[in-house]
Amino acid sequence: MKTYNIALLCRPSKDVPGQWIAHCLDIDLVTQGKSASDAVKMAQEAVVMLVQHELEQGRDPLDRRAPDEDWKVFQRVLEKGTPVASLAELPHTAVLAGFLMVRIEHQRPAPARKKKVPGLFVGTNAACAAPA
Repeated sequence: MKTYNIALLCRPSKDVPGQWIAHCLDIDLVTQGKSASDAVKMAQEAVVMLVQHELEQGRDPLDRRAPDEDWKVFQRVLEKGTPVASLAELPHTAVLAGFLMVRIEHQRPAPARKKKVPGLFVGTNAACAAPA
């Protein structure tokens, strides 16, 4: 089992009134919800799916990163922000920065086995050419 601590930035949507955007900066994944807690919940579900998929494909899920300007906002909120106890009490002007902790149980896929089919053989054209 591997644990990922994913940096998260959550704020009200600029384009869609009444919606919140959760941006997972380490993997550049964005979700939206009706509230901050809904957006974070959606992000957590999406992170699990994305990380599992990347691992199954043999890729490092942390190779994807959000743009630097988002990381600067995240850092400013961590430095100047105030701790909150609940997402439910956030004003609609708030910007939230924190971490999602996601545990993924992953087993590397077994290497593909060549199927043995009686009577069928594969070789190169040169090896299979009729003798002269």
